[in-house]
Amino acid sequence: MSKKDRHMKTLQEFSKFLETLNEKVVQEVLKFSRDVRESLESIDEDLAKFLKYLDDSDNLIVKSEEDLLSDLENLKNKLKTRGDIIMKFATDLDDTERLRADLAGKELKSLVDKLVAIAHQLPDDIEHIVESEAFELNSEIITNKKNHANTSGALRISHVQVEADGLQSWENSRLKWRQLRHEKALKDFEAQIHSAEFTDPVERQHFMQQVRGGQSLRRQQLQKLLGQLGQLSAENITSERVHKVSAEFLALQEQEDRAVGSCHAGLEDLGIQHKARVAQRVEALRAELHAYGALQQEPDLAAISRSLSAAVTEALVGDMLRRLQQINAGFPLRGVMQERGRLGQLDKLRALVTKTRTAPRAEVAQVLRALLPELQDLAELPQLADDFRASLAAVAGEIAAEL
Repeated sequence: MSKKDRHMKTLQEFSKFLETLNEKVVQEVLKFSRDVRESLESIDEDLAKFLKYLDDSDNLIVKSEEDLLSDLENLKNKLKTRGDIIMKFATDLDDTERLRADLAGKELKSLVDKLVAIAHQLPDDIEHIVESEAFELNSEIITNKKNHANTSGALRISHVQVEADGLQSWENSRLKWRQLRHEKALKDFEAQIHSAEFTDPVERQHFMQQVRGGQSLRRQQLQKLLGQLGQLSAENITSERVHKVSAEFLALQEQEDRAVGSCHAGLEDLGIQHKARVAQRVEALRAELHAYGALQQEPDLAAISRSLSAAVTEALVGDMLRRLQQINAGFPLRGVMQERGRLGQLDKLRALVTKTRTAPRAEVAQVLRALLPELQDLAELPQLADDFRASLAAVAGEIAAEL
């Protein structure tokens, strides 16, 4: 076989090797893609069922806060498993391209050795052939890596959204759980407080049973005494027998009085115990409701404080600036009055203003009547700033309204 034929055969074998390698890589990428799709579909279905379970009212209402936190850990584990699947997919794609580059690089080095040994072309021509093959191989590998990076990046982005949606679903479930448990606590309290446990407690039942037993016994004794009294007649009645029956009636009456007093005291004691038990139940309800309310996320008090401080400061600074502007606007007043030869009017105005602060209450109205035309006159001077004239007009308007 000639050098040319051996040279061409070597190039054809290299091309066939690349085709076989590319086909193998494509099949592996397809396999990885099918695996990740099936795995994500499976875990997404499991996530959907789990999130539906988290939102089920019948399941939520019997859960404790520890159960909810356990559900959160389960959710995070499922989300982590999903993220691991995506990370493994990205790693598998990178490994595939890395393996392709290693195998192709080794084969390319072998190609150089074979072509140099055949010596059909000069070393410079062989170098050009190898550079061309290496460029095409690198271009394909870079393109594939970009595509793989885009694919895995899109999966990671979608996974971030899945994580956010899952955690938000759990947070919504906890909010729903708090509302359900709040309502259940109120209903349970309402039912319990109106049940026989509180309306007719066992202790009171036993106590009243003892009271009724005593009443029944004394009633029997009373019937016996009445029978003895009925047996007395004109033939057998004596003072001794009458006094005896009377004494027994009095003794029975004293027993009844003591029993009534004891019953009243016993019921008062039971009432005190019952009141304490009700207060304890109310406190338990308050504590339970507070536990649910305490899970509500507090607002950012620090940020609110900063906003309020800024608003207050802005209001104070704004008011100060307005006052400074008014004072600054009044500075040209003396010059304007001096230019018009009316400094005496300015002194009169100053005296009237001072008098409004020192005059007796009965003379204030008279002072204001004298001050009003002076202010109105100044408010008409065009040489003064508009803000200052507006302030003077406003003060004059207020004085006129008071008069």
